[in-house]
Amino acid sequence: MRANKVIVFTAFDRPHYAKQTVESLRCCYGIEDYLIIPFVEPVHQEVIDLFSAIDYAALEMRVNAVQQGHTQNTYNAMEYGFTKSDYVILLESDDLFAPDFLRFHEFCRDRYRDDTSVYTVAGGHYRHPKRITPSAEFHAYELRSGFSNRGWGTWIDRWDESGGMRDDWEAPEIVAPGVYKKQYKYRGWDWHLNCDLRGERVEAVPILSRVKNIGWSGGRHTGVDKTKYNSIEDWYAENVDLAHWAGDEDILDNSVYALR
Repeated sequence: MRANKVIVFTAFDRPHYAKQTVESLRCCYGIEDYLIIPFVEPVHQEVIDLFSAIDYAALEMRVNAVQQGHTQNTYNAMEYGFTKSDYVILLESDDLFAPDFLRFHEFCRDRYRDDTSVYTVAGGHYRHPKRITPSAEFHAYELRSGFSNRGWGTWIDRWDESGGMRDDWEAPEIVAPGVYKKQYKYRGWDWHLNCDLRGERVEAVPILSRVKNIGWSGGRHTGVDKTKYNSIEDWYAENVDLAHWAGDEDILDNSVYALR
């Protein structure tokens, strides 16, 4: 297995979120050992500049020649990442990361590399967003039947399998000046991974999330049940905004995690 440590990023606009994301990653234990490859859409110069200025890790900056759309940009990032490493972590530009986010990935990468019943590793999740995790579970994780798209990674053999992610990705959005239209076959690439491609396999995910999403405003892929919520702020506050995550705690550089 190639031991290179690789992070791919997808980024669009919203520099107020991207700035927090880039600075959050700076504080992750071991970030200096990684190659970061941002795939930035050519739509907002401030976002391009924020990623171009990363100086805490090796950087291979990629600005798309034309706008790809979220689905195609995600595919391109993962496909290219696997030319550099046999394990790739995908990040998005509206998340915050706890200091041991990468350590959790490294632990699971090595522990489950040869266990193909584990499909992906997720650093974060939205489950039970108002739960306060007891300290005894700060370094606990579970193998869960599902897929979480916050700070996730996987191995090249899962990516390359016949009929899998590489072969059967979601249909991209139609992107043109003033046009951004979904033409999904599967209700989105993350839905497709969870409900179709994953099969009966599981994800490794921490009990206390190592990722906190902050991108409620201006996102392309947020759906809100307008019969239940008066605004996107109300939806976000109830379903996504974590009351407790690892960034709230002084978690040391501890690379040992316990299966619950």
